[in-house]
Amino acid sequence: MVKKQNPLVKLKASKSNIKFAELVKNLQLLGYVEQNIVGSHFIFGKTGHLPILIVKPHGNKKTCHPKDVNKVIKLLEAAENE
Repeated sequence: MVKKQNPLVKLKASKSNIKFAELVKNLQLLGYVEQNIVGSHFIFGKTGHLPILIVKPHGNKKTCHPKDVNKVIKLLEAAENE
């Protein structure tokens, strides 16, 4: 049986190596829904919470900016503490 790893551990371990799809998946697990897309700027929202903006990588970049990863880490930490 494969043990499911906490997403927070993986995000903290490799902030500069996280793909966009992985960030979106973690936001959706927290209950955030895609509200708006303007070009490469994706806005996710959740009732009673401030919206969060994640920028999809451009060109040949495959990983998200560490600043965006830190936003999701803070959300995951807050969800764990609730």
